[in-house]
Amino acid sequence: MTIKELLIEADAIQVGVVESDWQRVIKLAARPLEAKGFISAEYSQAVIDNTLNHGAYYVFDEGIAIPPCPPRVRRQTQLL
Repeated sequence: MTIKELLIEADAIQVGVVESDWQRVIKLAARPLEAKGFISAEYSQAVIDNTLNHGAYYVFDEGIAIPPCPPRVRRQTQLL
C-alpha cells in the first residue's frame, strides 16, 4: 500500500492548511489521526518533544514530512 493510499484510507489528508509554526503544524496534522483513534492525544506533543530533544529527523519528499513515531502510538501510522 502506498503512502497516498494509507492517507486516503485513514481520511487524514488536509488541504489548504496555512501555518508557519512547525509545532502547530505537527498538532494540526495529528488531528484527523487522533479523531480516528490511530494516535493518542499525547502523540503530537511527544513528536514535538522528541524533535526538541534529539533534533529533527524527518523524511521529506515533495512537501511531506514524516516525523518518527514515539512509543505512544495506538496503531502503526505516521504524521505527514
